[in-house]
Amino acid sequence: MTRLRKGKDRNIRLPKSKSRRRTRTKSRRRTPKSRTRRRTRRRTRRRTRTKSRTRRRTPSTKSKVKRKINLKIKETLDDGNCFFSSIFRSLQEKDLLNKFYDCCPKLKSNSEESFMKKLRAFIAENIVESISEMFTNFSDLDLDEETFLEISESVGDISEVLARFFNKNKFQAKYKDQFIKAIQKSIKTDQNWVGELEVLSFQNIINNNCGIKLKTFNSHKNAISDIRNDNKNKKYRNTLYLLNLDCTHWVYI
Repeated sequence: MTRLRKGKDRNIRLPKSKSRRRTRTKSRRRTPKSRTRRRTRRRTRRRTRTKSRTRRRTPSTKSKVKRKINLKIKETLDDGNCFFSSIFRSLQEKDLLNKFYDCCPKLKSNSEESFMKKLRAFIAENIVESISEMFTNFSDLDLDEETFLEISESVGDISEVLARFFNKNKFQAKYKDQFIKAIQKSIKTDQNWVGELEVLSFQNIINNNCGIKLKTFNSHKNAISDIRNDNKNKKYRNTLYLLNLDCTHWVYI
């Protein structure tokens, strides 16, 4: 092929430059081996890219732990029986009811209502020691209104019993039996709120005798961190986690 010269003598045709010919001949000379090499290189690049993407997308160990544990707050009855309801539902959800009944056969029941009644009576029977300790501590103190209010906030509906004995100044040894009976009656009464006294007494029973641990929390963050630690140590399965929301309502996790 020839080309026309620019300028006056346009009719004169010149041959193309040698350098241009060389480049074109080089580009045209493609052997099947070179093609296969290029294809293999492209395939290896694609494979390395896909591997790096899949590695990035794989979930971390923390996300796996979150999937195994159920960290949702579960609701319970809100009629004053929330503590007893949270224990029953937590045991039922973790398949620990039969294990608990083997430890405490008196509490074996067919429904949540009967379980709560029996559990109230069970705590009232086993609370005598802690009540006697509390009674001796109160009898040694000169109770004023401020200390009485602090005590009554931590004992739930038992505060009415404390008010009766406090107003009449009956914190003496001869009124000890009356005081214990009044508190037991208050615990057995349906829809009465529990306090620290009932919670601690039941916690000691279940932790020491049944092979099941009961943990109580006032903060959701503390509960979650404790649950994750227990899951690492394989203690989550046999542990009940109860949360006291605003110190007014018991739920479980």
